Amino acid sequence: MKGKKVKNYIRVGKAFVVIFIAAGLIKLLVVQQIKIVEGKSQITKFKQQLSDVQKTKKNCNDQLKIINSKAYLEKVAREKYDMVKPGDVIFEDTN
Repeated sequence: MKGKKVKNYIRVGKAFVVIFIAAGLIKLLVVQQIKIVEGKSQITKFKQQLSDVQKTKKNCNDQLKIINSKAYLEKVAREKYDMVKPGDVIFEDTN
C-alpha cells in the first residue's frame, strides 16, 4: 500500500514538473512573439521614416538643380538686384 502511495506521489510530482516546464515554454514563446510583433512595428516605422527622408532628399536635390540653373540665377539677378543684360532696354516710370 505504501509503495502505491509513493508511486502516486512520484507520478503527481512528475506531472507538476512537466506542467511547470510546459508553462515556462509557453511563456517564453509568448514573450518572443510579442518581441517579434514589436520588432515588425519598429521596422514599419523606420521604413516610413526612410521614405520621408528620401522624399525630402529628392525635393532638396530638385531645388538645388533649380537654384544652380542659369535661368534661375538670371531671374534672381534681374528681380532682386535690378541687373540687366547688355543691350536690354530699360523703361523708367517718371511718376
